[in-house]
Amino acid sequence: MKKKIVLLLTTVALTVLSVMPVFASETAISAEKALIANHVGGVNSAISTLVTFDNNCGEAAKTSMHAMLNGFNGDIKWSVGQEEDNYIKYLQACVGNALETERIKKQNVGAMADVVKVNPTFQPQLDAAVVDYNKAVADRLAAEAAVIDAKAQFAALNASFIDNIKGISASDADAR
Repeated sequence: MKKKIVLLLTTVALTVLSVMPVFASETAISAEKALIANHVGGVNSAISTLVTFDNNCGEAAKTSMHAMLNGFNGDIKWSVGQEEDNYIKYLQACVGNALETERIKKQNVGAMADVVKVNPTFQPQLDAAVVDYNKAVADRLAAEAAVIDAKAQFAALNASFIDNIKGISASDADAR
């Protein structure tokens, strides 16, 4: 019986460790959310199994398992938070790139405007530079909006995880 408990708890611990992010692994928010939800779902499945398994154990084992579950919940929150932070940092880097592109396009417009003052035949190139600059501004605004949107989507995702954990806890006959 002890070997089964150790094996189950080791599995849960290794699952939590596999959730720990290293880099933002996805470039689309939907893929990032699916990645996080998949990892959390696996951990929640293991926790649900443990919660039903502890009904066959003595009081000391139940207390130990509940203490470990509380620790796992903290680890899960930390690892999901790290994954989300990495994704937000990735988006913020995209904003930085968009700002730099916008700056360069603005300089191009200024340079082309100076050239057109001297030689009006370059007007089509100036018009193209203005179009490029306007696109760069729109790209920057879209990148900034993506950061705000990702934060809101992650907040909603985290709320759903909390509700799910509360549901698992409520299903435990001897929840603490």
